[in-house]
Amino acid sequence: MSHIKSYLTLVFLSANFGFLFSQPKEAYPIQHKDSLIHQKFPVDSKTEAEDAVENIVKYTGLIQNFQIVENRSISTAIAYNKKKIRYIAYNPQFMLRVKDRTKSDWGAVSVLAHEIGHHLAGHTLIKKNRNPQEELDADRFSGFILYKMGASLEEAKSVINLVELNSNSKTHPTKTARLIAITIGWLDANKLEEGFSSSDTTSRNISALLSSDSLKQALQNPSEKKVPYVYKCLIYADKNYYFVDEKNQVVSIDDYGQAYVVGYKVKSQDPSFNWIFSVQSLTYGVDSRGKMWNKTYAGDMFVVGKVYNIKR
Repeated sequence: MSHIKSYLTLVFLSANFGFLFSQPKEAYPIQHKDSLIHQKFPVDSKTEAEDAVENIVKYTGLIQNFQIVENRSISTAIAYNKKKIRYIAYNPQFMLRVKDRTKSDWGAVSVLAHEIGHHLAGHTLIKKNRNPQEELDADRFSGFILYKMGASLEEAKSVINLVELNSNSKTHPTKTARLIAITIGWLDANKLEEGFSSSDTTSRNISALLSSDSLKQALQNPSEKKVPYVYKCLIYADKNYYFVDEKNQVVSIDDYGQAYVVGYKVKSQDPSFNWIFSVQSLTYGVDSRGKMWNKTYAGDMFVVGKVYNIKR
């Protein structure tokens, strides 16, 4: 299925989208002695983003040779190669929203660290679609580097913890898998600092750890409990079904039965519609008969789908 990233992927920070906060107890309170622990890593501008990337790379022992560019046409951030030059592009508004939602700079830093992880792992050398393992590798790198920079485990997981990530089973892993990958990276760095390593945390097959009850319990977000559905939505040009739950969240179900919040049911400012179906960049008006409407560039209205009340 194709519902995007981390919109992670990720217009998941747009005004019509809400955040699901969780505040699990910090399971690994570590006192860092790093001189940079209290340094701020803001990324509100291109210069600050460059400084943040330089700081991240500094902890790898490498020289920073990435080109950092602002790009307001992308949803979040992306790593790519062009003419043998490695780029990291980011949307500055996205970074500001991440900082606002996480109430710190660590969320934005983790996004940049994730993209740097893609570069250092060689994921950008060949043009191809990303796969779940590559995303987990980049998440693990992010957790590792953020520990070394002085972030707590909760701060390292802050962006992933904030939202119900939309996942494509072919390209992106589940939210739980990503939290586990970040946790493992963070713990790897801690164990290296303490002078020992565990074979359990050096396994590249993150997905195998999903069966760990202790990790699942530690990473469980109370807000992930299933909420009853009110509407079933069918979009004629889309083979997927969508549901709207009692929290006005638009939910999609993947091929494995996993539910993901991909949008929201929002109030309509147009009296012709009862409410608005909003998923990523798509907004459809829903009238009193359950018909979903869209508008052409010329202003003509046409039906794109149907909404069924399944709670009656």
